[in-house]
Amino acid sequence: MGFPTGAQGLSELAMVCTAETKAAKQVIAQVRACLTEQENKVARLENFGQVLTALGKSWKEHDPGKRDNAYFFLDQEGKWAVVKELIPDGTKVIEDWREWREYDTSERWWRPLELVSPRYRAIPLSEVLRGSCPVGHSGQPVVEHYVQAFDGPEGDSWLKERMVVCADCRNISLSEAQISSERMR
Repeated sequence: MGFPTGAQGLSELAMVCTAETKAAKQVIAQVRACLTEQENKVARLENFGQVLTALGKSWKEHDPGKRDNAYFFLDQEGKWAVVKELIPDGTKVIEDWREWREYDTSERWWRPLELVSPRYRAIPLSEVLRGSCPVGHSGQPVVEHYVQAFDGPEGDSWLKERMVVCADCRNISLSEAQISSERMR
């Protein structure tokens, strides 16, 4: 084709370049939208995985929420519960407070707990509080997130959130949140 020799050819080539630029920008916009969607999906899945991991270990903390995010299933009364199916084999569930005090006052206070405290009910997954997933529209477990959001000499700030955790959709939906200057659990 070569370089245009007339004004009309030059104008036509410029129009072709403009059209190609517009098409390329549209492709870039589509790729960016797809990339943003995938980045959001990755962040959502990472958060979902972190919540699942925390559900398996928050009950092992001496002071859940004080130093790290704590996540708990809830029983039908809205109290923290540990799901029996998720308790490692051989882990003892203590229901007697006297027995618990003997264990808890030993030199183990600085290590993760090896027993399930009587402060939590050990219940089957079928008995946890359920809420409706807004994406999949099915009954899924309600989980409570609890954390000390701020710790300072002028006061503390505690965050408590209830969310529906849907394993089918890999979705976490916030159902309610509360912030307080005092502990809520």
